[in-house]
Amino acid sequence: MLHNILKYKFIFFMASFFSANAYASNLSTLTCQITMIADTEIIINQSKYDEDIKYDFQFEHKNQIISATVGVIRPEHNSLLLNKPAKETSRSDVMENAHIEYGIIWEEELFYDVRLIHAQNGSWNQNDTKLTFWTAEFPNVPNSQALVGFWSMATDEELFTITLLISPLTLNSEQYNLLPTAIAIDITKQIIGQCQIKSLT
Repeated sequence: MLHNILKYKFIFFMASFFSANAYASNLSTLTCQITMIADTEIIINQSKYDEDIKYDFQFEHKNQIISATVGVIRPEHNSLLLNKPAKETSRSDVMENAHIEYGIIWEEELFYDVRLIHAQNGSWNQNDTKLTFWTAEFPNVPNSQALVGFWSMATDEELFTITLLISPLTLNSEQYNLLPTAIAIDITKQIIGQCQIKSLT
């Protein structure tokens, strides 16, 4: 029940980050063939927005429910996560601002107590990336804690993203343990490892 509440809030806010509007000037998009994560067969729900596809899926792993969204954010989407393209600032600034804003959304829009537990820079397809995890919980509500993850890679025009919401299946306080961050990091790597950049020019 708790994860369902978190999931619907998560989906509502993720939907606000993507738009059905696309422009001819788009340079690239993200395509994925995600079939297996952590030895679990994955069923994908795809939503197509012109040349972009948003991928949503959910699966269980190690007594956790994991919900994920993979997509592309563009300046014309008017997203809180991408105020302006990297060509007007820098790719590192775009990613840094997106991760700050994502944490703020959970704290100020979803009313969670949020604590940063992991942040790392990396690379994928010869591009810089950033991965962040927070714990998020309702104030004074036992067993409301979840693990929230955000991965991003910026091009000059787009922001490619993976969002994760991970919460335990068991609500018993003695068994309520969050997924270890190392496993969450590996799951993120498995997701992006099944995606590729597709040129639109």
